[in-house]
Amino acid sequence: MPKTGYMFLFARERKVARKPPPVETTATTTAAQKRRAFRSAVHLPVTFIVQTDRRPRRRFGIMRDISSGGVRLTANRAFPAGTPVELRFTLPNEFLAAFAVDVIERESSPFGDRLRRVHKTVRDFEAMALQGTIIRTTPEAEKFALAIRFTDIDRRTEEEIARFNHYWQLWQVRKLKEAQEQSG
Repeated sequence: MPKTGYMFLFARERKVARKPPPVETTATTTAAQKRRAFRSAVHLPVTFIVQTDRRPRRRFGIMRDISSGGVRLTANRAFPAGTPVELRFTLPNEFLAAFAVDVIERESSPFGDRLRRVHKTVRDFEAMALQGTIIRTTPEAEKFALAIRFTDIDRRTEEEIARFNHYWQLWQVRKLKEAQEQSG
């Protein structure tokens, strides 16, 4: 039986809902958004070990941005694409104080319900150790920018980075709003 776009129901004609045609993507559309997670611009110290060195040693760099998929960091030396690295860093916690709030909670006691004021803070970020692979190295003012994709990241760590990006973005918006209010 050919589909006509109509179905008969109780001797009355009703139109069948049709799916919209698929949207064609062009090269510019797909190239514009390659990342699957938000990337925060930061300036954090990071240590890393290049695992292909004959004598692996801890190297130092500056993290420029981070997402739950990878990081970009500035280092003193270039490394070829595909080089495995181990990153160690701690995301900043100082700005989280801006999200602390005082709330009133009800607690049960032997003497009845009581109200008490509690200062709620956001949980701090812990030190992280992640495995990654260098995707590309580009020269950047006498140093090198390393694009690193995380290879072995567990769900909890991925969510912690996403949580950091969320709070970092909110904090940046608050700072911008305060600056606008002070200038205007």
